[in-house]
Amino acid sequence: MSYTYSVQRGQAIPIAMVSALKKTRYTPTPAPYDLVEEGPVLWSDIISPARRQYEGEQQARGHLGAIDGPYTVHWPMESERIEYSAFFKRPLALRFSVVVDLSSQESAPILLRLTSASALEVTFASQTILNFCEYRRNQATSHDLSLVVGKEKRRLSITVDDYAERDTQLFVHLQYLEGDTPIEVTIEDDIDPVRVEEARSFLSSASSDRFNYDGQRPITLRFEQEAVEHLDLGVTATLTDAHLKRRSTTTRLAIRAGERTCVLPDLFAGQVGMAQVNLSLTIGAVTLSKLLEFEYYDHALITEPAPLISERKAQALAFIATHGVDSLQRGLAMALLGYEEACWLKILNDELIRMELRYDCSDFRLCALVWAYHRGVEQRLFPPALLQRMKAVLLAYRYHHDEPGTDVMWFFSENHAINFHAGQLLAAELFGSDTFTASGRSGAEQAKRAKALLVAWFDRFFTHGYEEWNSSVYIPIDLIALISLRELAQDDEIRALAARALAETFSIMAINSYRGVMASTYGRTYFKNLIGCRVGEASAINFIAFGQGYLNHHTYATTLFALSSYEVPQLIIEQYRRGEPTLVVSTATACNIPLKVMKSHHYILASAQWEGPARAGLQEHMVHLMIGDVDTQIWINHPGEYAPFGSGRPAYFAGNGTIPCVHQEGSTVTLSFDLVYGEVDFTHAYVPIDRFDEVIRGPQRWFMRKGTVYVEIFAENGLTATETGPFAGHELVSHGRTNCWVLRVATEEEAGSFTRFQRMGT
Repeated sequence: MSYTYSVQRGQAIPIAMVSALKKTRYTPTPAPYDLVEEGPVLWSDIISPARRQYEGEQQARGHLGAIDGPYTVHWPMESERIEYSAFFKRPLALRFSVVVDLSSQESAPILLRLTSASALEVTFASQTILNFCEYRRNQATSHDLSLVVGKEKRRLSITVDDYAERDTQLFVHLQYLEGDTPIEVTIEDDIDPVRVEEARSFLSSASSDRFNYDGQRPITLRFEQEAVEHLDLGVTATLTDAHLKRRSTTTRLAIRAGERTCVLPDLFAGQVGMAQVNLSLTIGAVTLSKLLEFEYYDHALITEPAPLISERKAQALAFIATHGVDSLQRGLAMALLGYEEACWLKILNDELIRMELRYDCSDFRLCALVWAYHRGVEQRLFPPALLQRMKAVLLAYRYHHDEPGTDVMWFFSENHAINFHAGQLLAAELFGSDTFTASGRSGAEQAKRAKALLVAWFDRFFTHGYEEWNSSVYIPIDLIALISLRELAQDDEIRALAARALAETFSIMAINSYRGVMASTYGRTYFKNLIGCRVGEASAINFIAFGQGYLNHHTYATTLFALSSYEVPQLIIEQYRRGEPTLVVSTATACNIPLKVMKSHHYILASAQWEGPARAGLQEHMVHLMIGDVDTQIWINHPGEYAPFGSGRPAYFAGNGTIPCVHQEGSTVTLSFDLVYGEVDFTHAYVPIDRFDEVIRGPQRWFMRKGTVYVEIFAENGLTATETGPFAGHELVSHGRTNCWVLRVATEEEAGSFTRFQRMGT
């Protein structure tokens, strides 16, 4: 049995036979990176020696070779891409193959456009027509394929090959670019296209009824259309973490014909985190899947902050020991609080393995491992064999990109750099007379090298601020190192620099936090951190520092803050608590980007000023408004991809394909878009409409009221509320590659009545 569909010129070819992703461990010859200047660098400018070795070996072979199978049917959902994009913590060789049979009613030349970010080998009718062996790391390249099709089916086979290095964009997109005749695409499998398309349409319309759950109301799945037939829905639910796997739970849901909603069993009770729910339907040979994301924070776990910081530190340590992810920091907290050895010993052993194998982001454990060694010796906390293993890990670790290695650890962004340098110094001070095997240096030499790197890092920070400005994701990572240096470093100069940097960092958090969460512009962010304010680590740090926030599953900096003697200066606490409307202006990054924050008891409005020219974006978050509570927030961006929950950087609702020009006067922000970069031809705003008490809708201008706070949103090209899909009721879209948006906020005290605020519209 087979299935054939027709493709017109200009259309994509998204339905194909696809192999599983083949993952093979790759072990290159240990080598250091080429000379890289310390400081901010673009990821695209750094080519690892392992990648160069891999590319050289593949080019020498001259032939990739298709995967024999088995193959399954790929049926598109939100995207026409066929992809296996993901984040890989260890070096791997990745390969998959895509196969379609092409024909047409008459013999004719055609031109297909193949787009990918990887090496490619393409055969047509068993003849190689493309052999592209350049490994450009996430930089998409298009290739035009000239073919002749006719009545006889001819097989097009595409093999994709890449070297896995952290976040890896692994995909193909195939488009019928030029030709005078429709082409027929045949899939050699038994497919009922009518039933599959009905199921696809139904499943793709799935969404959760909200983005924040607390265990007090059911998690309701809604569909924009009725089920045509009885469907058996597979459900895989996971609380995600960027660095450690958490357990998944599976179940099944029966959807009867005619139903448009169903209640998901609460699979997350007693837990906190960002939830991913993968829904799947199998129709014959086709399996369809849909990913949903939302924040989950069981209300029973909400902890009232104690009045004293020492008491809040104890609260945090107890919460982490019970509810934290299985990090080295959690294992240390459990050991210190007297948990059974078997409970924390497995966690520590697993984490030491990750460090021995040099997993990417294992540097976030470095300082904690030094803490653990100190406490283990001082308090006789761990068995001697475990202490010896800790020492061995610290002596064998790779601390800098000038040391040879075979891993895919990233040394270059500021949060990684400070953690590598801090870990290097603290370990070297511990073991001054030992040899660090990756570098071949003695502990004393290693300490001297680490101090020089740290001094340079601090100099950049005190001159320019954070490159990843205000980032609720990465400031907690920076705090791992800063707290550890202030607490454990033997070098007086480094301790003083760390203390100064801590004060500046907590001042940034104080100014840019509201109701216990960071709510501002960010140099780097992700959708999960925008939507999941309570479950970000910045909120747990605010809980300790300022007595307002949410303890959660994150443990990296929170544990060390709880164990430290550091207390935030009173002046900074007053910055956090300031209630009268205040506009704070600062700059960040080596580009001196002006940052503005208008903050009061009622709202916080922040923007990053950019005057152009048009620039391709990554994960920069340029404007943010939060009103009254942590779930009523608005931001505006240019999507970096079409998939709502894709893996792109920038993503659909995090970062910008093209960065807009931004200007803020008081509590009004103007954004001008000229979409030079990125494929998406619209801009949009995240707006949780049902959280407002009153909404006035217009073709270009919306006015909204929440209590005594008023908001105006204007888009020159018009506003359309999204009514289907996961962002129904949460999104305003404005089409066009050039556009102007305005976001304005005022209180009743400032503007008078809601009616008067509308008359004052921009």
